[in-house]
Amino acid sequence: MTKAEFPDIKKFLLKLFMFLALLFVADRVVGTIIEFLYNHNPQGDIKTFSHSINNPKEDIVIYGSSRAVHTYDCKIFKDSLNYTCFNDGRENSNILYHSSVLPWMLEKHVPKIIILDVTPKELSFRSGENSKLVMASMILPYVRRDTQFANIAEQMFPRELMKAKVSKLYAYNSLILPIIWGQFTKKKKGRAKDIINGYLPLHGSKITRAMPVYPFNDVEGEDTAAKERFEYFVKTVTEKNIKLYTVMGPIYIQKFPETDDMIAMKAVLAKYNVPFWDYSSDTTYLKKDYFYDNAHMNDRGARLFSAVIASRIKQTLSPDSTAK
Repeated sequence: MTKAEFPDIKKFLLKLFMFLALLFVADRVVGTIIEFLYNHNPQGDIKTFSHSINNPKEDIVIYGSSRAVHTYDCKIFKDSLNYTCFNDGRENSNILYHSSVLPWMLEKHVPKIIILDVTPKELSFRSGENSKLVMASMILPYVRRDTQFANIAEQMFPRELMKAKVSKLYAYNSLILPIIWGQFTKKKKGRAKDIINGYLPLHGSKITRAMPVYPFNDVEGEDTAAKERFEYFVKTVTEKNIKLYTVMGPIYIQKFPETDDMIAMKAVLAKYNVPFWDYSSDTTYLKKDYFYDNAHMNDRGARLFSAVIASRIKQTLSPDSTAK
């Protein structure tokens, strides 16, 4: 290296240092702003998650995927059972997500009843991968301030945790647009404003064809971790003496044979003496007028189904158990 080349390298390193410094400052400034908005004006799924771990207080808590979010009307459960109710369902999630959120709620509050809505592929590998992504988006904003969340992240998605520790903004990577958009829509009516205690009604129907055939066993295989977490969820709830009801809601498809996941879940539930209510092919509900699409009931169907489940739960309770 010649003496003439040395100053050029020094200039390059100085510019690189200045660029990285500016990048670091920008990350911290923008990240702090997004963090403030996240904490002070949560929207949609963020708001549901925040409530479930920071301020749970309801008598009935409902867990499940998007099918739970759009199926269980909390007002109907409250009117029928005289119990407060919160729908803690989450889009694109499965038991990996629910079993991770559950302990945080139980540390602060023990409800009287938990309803776990499951799908025919609850324990499948692909479903589990989706749930991990959902879990990452919800947990990463907390890893800097809570070692227990950091420990979960280290076990489930260590690479994402490392990135979140380096970049404050990265922790909110998948939430930035929803958070910003929420600032412009918080005073307007819309999807987020339709949410009632976690329940998000769908209106109308997009179904135009006859019920399709769906090969539920044509999946990537059972996820061992998901099966273990399912038993953990059931065991944890029953040990707290919380009444647990596991439900598979109606699906607008032709009747299908039991999937491997359903058989595995039934075995676990039988072990802990927990009921499994399978309405997936119940012809009472398999009407286009009750469904928004093949997987999700609309508000009309959801209110009907919620009333039936609430009534059935009421029959299992002692006469005095619903009295405040």
